[in-house]
Amino acid sequence: MSQPIHDAYGPPGPYDSLNPHGGGPRPPAPPRRSGGRALLAAVVALVVLGGGGAWWYAGTGGDRDGGSPAAGGSAPPSGRPLPGAGRTAPPSLDQAVADRVNAARAADEAKLLYLRRNTVDVPGTGVAVHGPWQVGDTVVTAMYRTVTAHSAADGREKWRLALDGDLCSASTRMTADRRIAVVTKDGPGKKGDCRRLRMIDLNTGRAGWETRITKENGSDVGETYSLAFTGGTVAVGRLGASSAYRLTDGKRLFGSPPVTGCVPYAFAGGPKLVAAASCLRPGGGGREEVQELDPVTGAVRWRHPLPPGSRVQGVYSVAPLVVAVGDDAGATTGVFALTDGGARRSALAGAAGFDAHCGDPDDSELLSCRTAVDGDTLYVATAPGADGGEGNAIVAVDLATGKTVRRIATPAKALARPLGMSGRDLLFDAAPLDDGPHLVGSVAPGATTPRVLMRAPVGRAQEEGRLSDPEPLYADGRYLLVTGRVDGFGDDQEREAATMMAFGT
Repeated sequence: MSQPIHDAYGPPGPYDSLNPHGGGPRPPAPPRRSGGRALLAAVVALVVLGGGGAWWYAGTGGDRDGGSPAAGGSAPPSGRPLPGAGRTAPPSLDQAVADRVNAARAADEAKLLYLRRNTVDVPGTGVAVHGPWQVGDTVVTAMYRTVTAHSAADGREKWRLALDGDLCSASTRMTADRRIAVVTKDGPGKKGDCRRLRMIDLNTGRAGWETRITKENGSDVGETYSLAFTGGTVAVGRLGASSAYRLTDGKRLFGSPPVTGCVPYAFAGGPKLVAAASCLRPGGGGREEVQELDPVTGAVRWRHPLPPGSRVQGVYSVAPLVVAVGDDAGATTGVFALTDGGARRSALAGAAGFDAHCGDPDDSELLSCRTAVDGDTLYVATAPGADGGEGNAIVAVDLATGKTVRRIATPAKALARPLGMSGRDLLFDAAPLDDGPHLVGSVAPGATTPRVLMRAPVGRAQEEGRLSDPEPLYADGRYLLVTGRVDGFGDDQEREAATMMAFGT
């Protein structure tokens, strides 16, 4: 039985970060948005030039929080029907598709265990699907006003938690005791602001404490959030400000920094709290820097300034610390390994050709890149076509020297991405650019030739191609793909939308 992938912190988890591909041909990921930081620099400048006062205040809980944390509620009954469900609708578990795909599969291909279709009524503009998070044999996702858990083995719904406001953001990772943080609106529809922070226990499906996110200063205008956990702290970054709250009860610990010109706006958690900060330069203009913060007080332990024009793209790893930087157009311009004190340890060769598919730091945890680390070895995918073919490769980089030490042999017409580590073996998947099989494989330390763990059936390509930017999970011999978005084109089409596929034996 295969082992789960080791998460960067908390319990072992079966995923590492965002998945840039699904079934059938996929174009390269679009450039990361950068307008948020440009607006941030302008807003910060207005606050500073306008005599905006101090930005740092040690938290005392109470009166700055806009109310004390509320006690959690219990999960409502699962299986709540969609509006209009009295009409004939396709089953949420589409057995007919699974039967058809499995009837045509080759002997060396895995089975399509199940295909789930959407059961959540969403607005006409559609919604992002947050997660997935895996807790034992349960896979949890969140979208719009619902958090739902399904059995990884058979896809059946296990519990459903209704939220009383639209979901704005959710943490990429779980705490060690399997909780997530979410931010929801504090009012209905467009009238509400994204200001309610709450914890959700994924073991039970019950909501925990909640509190209103403090408006730290005049530049605090964010509507999407970067949420990360370190020790007993949940850090909350957004456009123009940041805050931190105690995991046990939601008490505010600290807020945005003093008037030094630098404002943390995104975080990576785990064994240390790493921040990307946007800084106002004397005389105008802006720059960014990487910081490590004390997770209890918010004090800056060290700073690593970036050259003017460089932006933090993502954190490949927290321990050891590996940071990717890019330009305003979203192109990667450098990847650096840093010491525990924030000094540059090495610059990784060939970084401009990496394709780690990091999330946007303006609205996700920094630690959401699809990379894997084994000691001092980093595994990262190259960009499609970087080797002259249609597909890409996975390279192993020595973080001590920054040099590529080997290349993993991956299928020629596929996009391969690291999934994480199983012990010291690299796990990866390879999505075909044609009608070939979708593969999951592993590579032993020092090796270049992978071992194929699973071939998803070729017949699954049509349904897999309908998943929007799916996120992969691989554990216990099962490979799951969970859609990243559900579009709202009417109830009938919403119920037809595929949301999860699972393959196995």
